[in-house]
Amino acid sequence: MPANGWCCSPRSAAGCTSASCCGCGSATWGRWTKPLAVRYQQRLGGGVTERITFLSFPARQAVLDHLEQRRRADLQTGPDAPLVSGPDGRPASRATVARARRRANAVIGVGSRLNVELCRTTGEFFREWGLPGSRFIPAPTATAVATQGGERV
Repeated sequence: MPANGWCCSPRSAAGCTSASCCGCGSATWGRWTKPLAVRYQQRLGGGVTERITFLSFPARQAVLDHLEQRRRADLQTGPDAPLVSGPDGRPASRATVARARRRANAVIGVGSRLNVELCRTTGEFFREWGLPGSRFIPAPTATAVATQGGERV
């Protein structure tokens, strides 16, 4: 199985220690499994480490949609195909990946700043107005008046 290949499921990916999974001892390829596991190589500091990650269902759907687009364009979509590819189906260049990382980090940064601002605004509101329900004053209700022989007591 290639370093950027697909694993079939958490159970298979975690328990794949023998050649019974496939000839190379890796989990078998299956893009229709839930959740979708992706095996990749992390390159940091001059070293390479094998990793497995499980994609969320929206990420899984995005990958499957991308694979369908590649299939319709007669580009490689099997286990040897790169997960992240350029428009020609070849692996994405470092520049393409770097650009995608910058865009993703920008979106994450905006979401993070928005979340901080929302939390601060909510905190300021409750510091000014008090805890929820602290200003609640029950409305007066009609009370029952006891009568004795038709006269109020």
